[in-house]
Amino acid sequence: MGGCECDSVCGATATDAFNCDWCYTKNNCGSYTFGLGYWDWCLYPRNSSENADWNEKSINTWAKITADTSSGYYPNILGLLQVSVQTSFDDNWEVMPSGRKKYIHSVGAHCLVNFEVSTGSYTGIFKQGNALGIIRMGSAGEVGGGGMAPGIGFKFMRTNQLSANWVSLFDLDGQKTWNFFKHNQTNHIRPPTGATAILAQKFKQSSDCVVMVGLSDAARYDQDGNEVANPVFPYMLNFVPTYDAKNLMPDDVEQENPDLINHLEKISYGFHLFDVYAKSSPTADEEYLGKMKTSTQCYGSKYGDEHLYFRHQRMEEDFAVKPQWLTEMDLKSECGTTDVGPVPPTRCIDKTPPSLSVAEARLIRKKKYQN
Repeated sequence: MGGCECDSVCGATATDAFNCDWCYTKNNCGSYTFGLGYWDWCLYPRNSSENADWNEKSINTWAKITADTSSGYYPNILGLLQVSVQTSFDDNWEVMPSGRKKYIHSVGAHCLVNFEVSTGSYTGIFKQGNALGIIRMGSAGEVGGGGMAPGIGFKFMRTNQLSANWVSLFDLDGQKTWNFFKHNQTNHIRPPTGATAILAQKFKQSSDCVVMVGLSDAARYDQDGNEVANPVFPYMLNFVPTYDAKNLMPDDVEQENPDLINHLEKISYGFHLFDVYAKSSPTADEEYLGKMKTSTQCYGSKYGDEHLYFRHQRMEEDFAVKPQWLTEMDLKSECGTTDVGPVPPTRCIDKTPPSLSVAEARLIRKKKYQN
């Protein structure tokens, strides 16, 4: 954060309620804690690799995805409570930081897709025409006797800019079926209940409306990197599986993680996955936006499971551009709380340094020699 260079991996610790990543630093840079040494908050700024053509970046990333089509694994989901979820929103790379694990959506299948937008209502990636992207499909948690929680990450490379990213889910509580395409998915889900509500509280470190992700960044630049002075973006997207997609896998035959990936890997080039609908505001009716079709076969991927990163955008960033949406929404039922505005909870880059215990500092130092 202070222009320092890390001398360890980045990680979060209990003093800060596992909120923000920090690392030991080189050359006496950053904050000093007696008996521990110099350290600073971790930032993940845009790097020079973004200064390339969108197609070149897509090709390079796809080559990494398909180099090893084996799958990763699901670590203990409770590990999520001991990492910074702010990094999910503020990592400006295409990859996960070193040492970081995917505690949810840990295993997935990856496809290149063509997003064919029919309407001229929006800008950026959502403008009328075609945009080529990468999607990652998988369950939020392990697939098993209780069904699954299907979700998708979307990534569209942009020339000389950061990629456009968003995510979709059916429901954080999951579904009692093993058909990934049984239900629609959206970037706005209902507030979770039960055990998942406890995990959702962790995400409140980053946003007051944890069940929504924003779309304004995706509308700011098109795929060629052209900036829009006044981005026009949907309030919500709804991904409706086609008839053919719904019939790719059984509803009632129990599956495990490898079975799901095997089914998804049967998706071939030119397959019409979703019809996409959009709402322009909280009170607007859904309108047809376009369709999403595959441009390759879909593959499991070790790189995708362990390294590929899909940035989440805080819904507060959309509210800052469209503050009128806050008055049109039923905040309690849609966000789970009425305490929502255009300003998110304090971001890591705005925090003051906490004190660090010796045990916590040793943990970060230990990780340095494990990666």
